[in-house]
Amino acid sequence: MSSFLFFLCLSFLLLHGSWSSGARALTGGVVGARAWHTGVRRAIRARLVRC
Repeated sequence: MSSFLFFLCLSFLLLHGSWSSGARALTGGVVGARAWHTGVRRAIRARLVRC
């Protein structure tokens, strides 16, 4: 998962060529991935509690 995000951000950097926007995209991707992970964990916990 992390390697995919890294590759995606690397391609973004190569396409746009501006490091500032690339850094923003990298930060946004990491924050989004963390939020998604916590959301999945919460959903799994809720299902386990219900069962």
